[in-house]
Amino acid sequence: MRFPVFCMLLAGVLAGCSDGPASPRVQTAVAGLFRPGAQLQVGEVLTVTGGEAQAISLEGGVDGSEYVLIPFNASDSSAKSLVIEITGGNVRASVGAASAAAWSAAAALAGLRGPEPDWAFHQRLREREIRELTPLIPAAREIRARGAHPSLQRSRVVPRVGDTLNLNASRDACRNPDIRRARVAAVTERAIVAEDIANPSGGFSPAEFRSVGVTFDTLIYPVDTQNFGVPTDIDDNQRVIILYTRVVNELTEPNSESFVGGFFFGRDLFPRQSCATSNVGEIFYMLAPDPTGAVNGNVRTREFVLRRTLATVAHEFQHLINASRRLHVNNAPRFEEVWLNEGLSHIAEELQFYAITPLEPRQNIDETALRASAQIVEAFNTYQISNFGRYSSYLKNPDEESLLGIDNIPTRGATWAFLRYTADHEPGPDQEFFFKLVNSGTSGVQNLSAVLGTNAIDFMQTWTVSVFTDDVPRVIGPRFQQPSWNFRSIVPLLNDGRFPLEIIPLTDTQTTLTLKGGGAAFLRFGIAPGQRAELRVLSGGAIPPERLRVSVVRFR
Repeated sequence: MRFPVFCMLLAGVLAGCSDGPASPRVQTAVAGLFRPGAQLQVGEVLTVTGGEAQAISLEGGVDGSEYVLIPFNASDSSAKSLVIEITGGNVRASVGAASAAAWSAAAALAGLRGPEPDWAFHQRLREREIRELTPLIPAAREIRARGAHPSLQRSRVVPRVGDTLNLNASRDACRNPDIRRARVAAVTERAIVAEDIANPSGGFSPAEFRSVGVTFDTLIYPVDTQNFGVPTDIDDNQRVIILYTRVVNELTEPNSESFVGGFFFGRDLFPRQSCATSNVGEIFYMLAPDPTGAVNGNVRTREFVLRRTLATVAHEFQHLINASRRLHVNNAPRFEEVWLNEGLSHIAEELQFYAITPLEPRQNIDETALRASAQIVEAFNTYQISNFGRYSSYLKNPDEESLLGIDNIPTRGATWAFLRYTADHEPGPDQEFFFKLVNSGTSGVQNLSAVLGTNAIDFMQTWTVSVFTDDVPRVIGPRFQQPSWNFRSIVPLLNDGRFPLEIIPLTDTQTTLTLKGGGAAFLRFGIAPGQRAELRVLSGGAIPPERLRVSVVRFR
């Protein structure tokens, strides 16, 4: 599934009903809690595991009740799928809005839709790093320890505007170089901004190149380094090279509806003794303006590229920091797993938003807060709108996706939202949490669990419940809220006024689902007044394994 990139300002108004607050208890269930005659209070969230889920008995009470059942596959790999069969006994169709609030919209997001990012390219690149560069790590460290790590094949003196550099821009790891001659367009305290001399005409002006470097110095560099750590400086220039090159444009097929905004490649952090085509320096490769579509017929206006440049640089800089510190500082045995690495880069985009607005994490930011000033709207559209778009794509198909899944748009959206949720529920500052994740000797779920001091899968399961319960009236358990963003207020702006979480009706007919590891589904049902429902959850017709967790939320 793809999500279009939106590039205009927010418009439209959402209004929700104002159900009064309550104080329900929130607890974890054991099988006995679902004994015949038991009735959850409105706002209560109960969870059972494995065989405890095979028979669930709930009462409708005097006035009837409405529920959502959320099965979760608590496996540590998306490849560990779980087939489950769910049957509702004596249930009825749920009534009213699935969000337990009557959301509506006068208008959705008003804007133009542009080409979609080609995330499949980034998945292949990160996987190539892990596959082809991991075996080279021991030799690279040995070379560096001996002091034999060469600099770029040019003077270590910082270049001046107008100087030329020869840089390999190949997407291969350590072979098939693609040397590009680049002119230095701007030099700032932390950046060397260069342009491929073979770029199409109509590119950035000198002032625009310099503005990219200045923004990197004053915003992106301090925000990313404060949260993730300082990158290496293996080329001894105290700067990162930002190369705008048609090589990035050439990655997109002719007349394509997608684009690659830029990339970092870990091979440039290796010495040439172990990776012959390394640039031996901190560098990213960026999409070049192409207003006439000279490269493969794909028009990329200056405005289009400028709008995407800053978030892309912030995103790729996290990858650079992550890889450089794992390779040369923390002595990790391998690069970070793709899903977590990408999730951290989307966090990097979000952190830029907070840095340039008066808004902060844990403020439950809603549409009203976003509209407080033109500056906030512009910051959201520059750094955050794509995160919300990716999260929307996850909401539309949660039962087919996973936090731990392949690197696609829904997985990225879910991982960003999950990392934000997890940071919000950690007792320390955000910087401490993100820094520990990047500066780790382990990767993936193991890394998260070590930083959290508990099983990361437990956090994933609770976050999954919060996908439904966040900002739903009367569900007040703190673990079931997402403190930083009011998603039910903002997400509809990108989705024709709807909160697009896929809700599956639970009926007396069996529903069969295949959940990936880390995946979940949301099934809604009602119970008539004075009636009792008997739910049955099996796996392959047998008692479910322990890795199945089932939460029941009563929201009305």
